[in-house]
Amino acid sequence: MLNLFNPRWLFIVNTLPITVLFILLFGQFNIIKTLLDEDTIQLGITFGLALGILGILNFAYAIYLTLKKQNVSVFYSVGVLLCYIPFIYIYEWHLGWAVWIFSDNMFVHFELFLIPTLAYSLFILVAHFTPETKKHEAMLNFLIAMAIPFAGYLSLYRLPIEDMAKDGFGMHILLILIILAILLFLFFLFRGIFILFLPLKKRLLEKNINNRQQRQ
Repeated sequence: MLNLFNPRWLFIVNTLPITVLFILLFGQFNIIKTLLDEDTIQLGITFGLALGILGILNFAYAIYLTLKKQNVSVFYSVGVLLCYIPFIYIYEWHLGWAVWIFSDNMFVHFELFLIPTLAYSLFILVAHFTPETKKHEAMLNFLIAMAIPFAGYLSLYRLPIEDMAKDGFGMHILLILIILAILLFLFFLFRGIFILFLPLKKRLLEKNINNRQQRQ
């Protein structure tokens, strides 16, 4: 099993997608900017700069870890979730409509390009909170993952969804709850899959150790 904590993963899941994204967005923005008002253009530039700063920080962190020969910290994953999720949320709230209306190229939506970073961060958290020295039940995690959308479905009949959607503050709360539910669902789903692969990882490690001993 590949080492998830190797900092070289950061170049693949973050640096490469963001670089491709900037190339696509730059071309698309030049096409639709004549259809946008000045405030929307300034918002687009601001979000672009913010995303660029996040990408540069990620790249610098990956370079530092590579030179120091250190693994990715679990705090990196926490930082990514705390930075990128609010960033996506604020972008969609203020500017997402412009891309949907004026662009026919759905690939410019940067959420698609940030999914690898978010998924990698969740995998790091899963690996950190699933120590191999303890026994874990994959089925329990799958059941919890399945219970989350079921609970969300039931909440549709309990929460005043229509009233919340009409109110600005209520809409914010509703979207935050949806985001948290998705993160929890993916966490327990990934954790269940990770637990299933733990025996395979142990066998591969034992095989490598035996091969090394035979060579000696």
